[in-house]
Amino acid sequence: MRTIYHYTGLKAFMKIIEAGRIRATHYRDFDDKEELRLGVRLLLDAVKQRSVEPRDREYHDFLVNGIEGFAEGRLPVYVLSLTEMRDSPHHWQKYARSGVAIGFCRDRIQQGFPIDISRRVPGMNVDNPVRPDPANRFMQCRYVSSFDLTEVVSRRFFTANSYPAAFRNQHARTNIAMHACLSMSIYQTICAIKGPGFFEDAEWRCVHVNPDVEEYPVKTEDNREFIEMQFTPADFVREVWVGPHSRRQECEDIIESLRLKGLLRCSAAVSSLR
Repeated sequence: MRTIYHYTGLKAFMKIIEAGRIRATHYRDFDDKEELRLGVRLLLDAVKQRSVEPRDREYHDFLVNGIEGFAEGRLPVYVLSLTEMRDSPHHWQKYARSGVAIGFCRDRIQQGFPIDISRRVPGMNVDNPVRPDPANRFMQCRYVSSFDLTEVVSRRFFTANSYPAAFRNQHARTNIAMHACLSMSIYQTICAIKGPGFFEDAEWRCVHVNPDVEEYPVKTEDNREFIEMQFTPADFVREVWVGPHSRRQECEDIIESLRLKGLLRCSAAVSSLR
């Protein structure tokens, strides 16, 4: 079974497991803001350099404006970062100096964090109302040295009979679904671009755009804005690794207590880097 990891401090780990909630942070509050600036700059340059027919000039300008809006940090986009790297010296040092790595089932993450859809269909009886939320988009980060952004822009934003054609239609142009779909394509592209120096991060991201205020109330802590996504730890978590610089016995005791409470099904794994 494929596993993907989230490195974090011990206190944060306990909160995540006990509450069954994990944070997705607003993109403007990323620790490494240059990373997003890179994605915006590269995508903006690629779109601006794209030649278009006169009839698609309005769509082209609309697309440029959407990318620039992302750069201003005012759009409701929230991101949870994960990595393929298990027991990684780089990640221990950067993200969990004295913490743990939570090993999530990648297939469960890819399906989406669950929500109760009953509120969306009031007055109706719904079978299995708790379902994966398709609004949680899961994507693999791509590194600028390993793909052709011009080709990505062409395929994602200028394919015949896609966005340009829809934008020529007055009814489609004003349809909120079309705007939401285009916005998601912009956000996914920017959030998935990383510089070659980050290759060792082997990063994946859950991106949530324009969260429903009832299901994902926006919260703030230490001047960082975030939402929380619900999950059942016993179903989602496959491994928990104790970091090489952590208090091993303390971490193992906490992991075991969570297992005995039924919140985890795994015991502690200990870093081999000690």
